[in-house]
Amino acid sequence: MTRRLDGRRTLVTGASRGIGAGIAERAAAEGARLALVARTLDEHPTLPGSLNETAARCRALGAEVVTIVADLTDEDDRARVVPEATEALGGPVEVLVNNAAAAIYQPLDTYPLKRRRLMVELNVQCPLDLAQAALPAMAAAGEGWIVNLSSASAAPPPGPPFDLGGVRGTFGFYAATKAMLNRLTAAMAAEWHHHGVRVNTVEPRAAVLSEGADFSGGSGVFGAPTKDTFSSDPLDDFHPWDVRKPVIAAINGHAVGLGLTMTLQCDIRIVAADAKLGIVQTRRGILPDLHSHWTLPRIVGHARATELLLTGRMFRGHDALEWGLATEALPAEQVLPRALELAQDIASHTAPISVGASKRLLWMHAPPPERVNELERDIHLHLMGTADSREGVMAYMEKRDPQWSLTMSEDWPAWLDDTH
Repeated sequence: MTRRLDGRRTLVTGASRGIGAGIAERAAAEGARLALVARTLDEHPTLPGSLNETAARCRALGAEVVTIVADLTDEDDRARVVPEATEALGGPVEVLVNNAAAAIYQPLDTYPLKRRRLMVELNVQCPLDLAQAALPAMAAAGEGWIVNLSSASAAPPPGPPFDLGGVRGTFGFYAATKAMLNRLTAAMAAEWHHHGVRVNTVEPRAAVLSEGADFSGGSGVFGAPTKDTFSSDPLDDFHPWDVRKPVIAAINGHAVGLGLTMTLQCDIRIVAADAKLGIVQTRRGILPDLHSHWTLPRIVGHARATELLLTGRMFRGHDALEWGLATEALPAEQVLPRALELAQDIASHTAPISVGASKRLLWMHAPPPERVNELERDIHLHLMGTADSREGVMAYMEKRDPQWSLTMSEDWPAWLDDTH
């Protein structure tokens, strides 16, 4: 980690679960001092995650954390958030992350006014109110950072013909609030730039159904898509297995459906022992996604993969360890620190080209043993006699960490990219 947020007073809304919790933990790892905001302090009656759980994981990373319970749909309740964060952190908010949102999916012909008002209040008015509250101190300091969480759904749909498959036929009003947030963000960025305050939006690469999404659209949620616009793998352009460096999935909370199948494309998985996991799509009348019919059997074997994919049943993190789906199952607050520790060990003690080539062979489409032998020979010929092959031996003999000099950009065996 670069510690780029070292000591920065950072406020994150919607931090009890999902993207907000993930942002909070990354900020903690980067050294931020955190004020976490959400409605759920200890336990939600139906949804996983809470402020205290996120705070515990952030504190395990060495962060100072305060929690603020607030209903951000209430203008009076959210008016106290920035002042309370300022007092608790001993100074004004320097980084504001507006992540909290209401995602109520329902066709527009039956969308009630009460829900429309709630969506606008939380998705549009709240980010602006909190930004206005944080702005004076940021302007006085001559610097500040505001990040608003948007959505890929904000882009107008192409058509006609219109693709209303998946949730596209039910997220219209939610998408409209995010489009409005994008325009507000652009206005904030322009109007406040002279204060030294930087304002941006970030969004997931594709529309994501988070834990709090409301399926008011009923049976229309998974409507019929078209072949030209639908992909069962939102990572189709570039998968984790295409990355030459190891990719570690730190699963420190519940992962269901796409949230789990995405991690199957990673090289190593470390999971919270009590996390609830499942590839449940067959119980929703659809199909497991993200190449899981290929990845899961490679990881746990055909028999276990068949049982998990065909039943769609839930299981726990400790089961994942027992089946080989995860390499470690730990208390939730230890998952990310352990993943970072493992990443540091790989970065410090293994040669980048060697690891990248080994990973490429591991993810290859099951070539016959003779072909694997040929590839291993050719990669050995590429590596042996290089500076890194000499350095690995000398570092071992001198009992010190190796100083690798070969780089992915200059020394990677380019011919391996064309090998299948």
